[in-house]
Amino acid sequence: MKQTLAAILLFFLGTGPTQAWNTPLHMAVVELALDQLSDRQAQAINDIAYDLVVEFDQQRRLTLMRRYPGTSWLAQIAVMPDMDRSMTLDELFLHYGAELPPALADLRLQDTAGWHFINRALDGDPAVAQCELAGPVNLVSVFPLLLQAYSGATTDKERALLLAFIVHLTADAHQPLHNLTQADASCQHDAGGNGFCAVRRQPTQRCETTLHQTWDSALGFAEDLELVEEMARRIGAAKAQPEREPVLDFAAWSDESYRFGQFVYATSVDRLPDPSYIREGRAISAEQLRLAAMRLALLLSTL
Repeated sequence: MKQTLAAILLFFLGTGPTQAWNTPLHMAVVELALDQLSDRQAQAINDIAYDLVVEFDQQRRLTLMRRYPGTSWLAQIAVMPDMDRSMTLDELFLHYGAELPPALADLRLQDTAGWHFINRALDGDPAVAQCELAGPVNLVSVFPLLLQAYSGATTDKERALLLAFIVHLTADAHQPLHNLTQADASCQHDAGGNGFCAVRRQPTQRCETTLHQTWDSALGFAEDLELVEEMARRIGAAKAQPEREPVLDFAAWSDESYRFGQFVYATSVDRLPDPSYIREGRAISAEQLRLAAMRLALLLSTL
């Protein structure tokens, strides 16, 4: 890409926490992954993505063009799974003029909202060990089905729709609070930090920022320019000497994110996280984003 790696990061991560992990950080992961591919590979995958972009309604296309000028087609389709999560799979594929792949046929009447997370109770409390919180179709279980569907797809329109979920969920697997939740002995939970208020507005007492939103924003990672430059340096070094994992194991990626659970919840309800928590959280987020980009690059090169 023409931009430096640090410039890519600052462009997306500097767009503000209100956009959250589900827009600029998803797009940043995609752009950083594409930068690891050969020009031919990147062009081929972008050409597939374009088949979905042209099906976006005019307002969506204009919004993406204005907010994220010059971004790749693949980065633009990465936001679709968050925007259309209430549609059933039948409705979704029909809406974009594609056939539903046989590998996903059993899920045709379900929406995709539950694909973005897996609720697993934070460990350390024996009382919640018996809680079964994960739905049957979740962030981990759906991924093999998506890869199977992609390998059997017969048109680029089908591939583009599946690609949108593959790139989006790869990033979700690296955000800790998409992979764990805090629960009590009766198995009531806070939906991955969405029910945990990190900052409460005074005097209305309205929750201004949840713990989930705090981590969606990578704790303001872009404000630490030294950390951004270090992340860019490590990605650049890996491009020169590519890192190779023995297996692209989606469940293992989710397990890695889950292991940050004790730290993630090591902050008080209704109180702005302290500086040491923010520093460590930014460092964790930077490494998770780096891993997501490198792993997505490897994954895209194998499709």
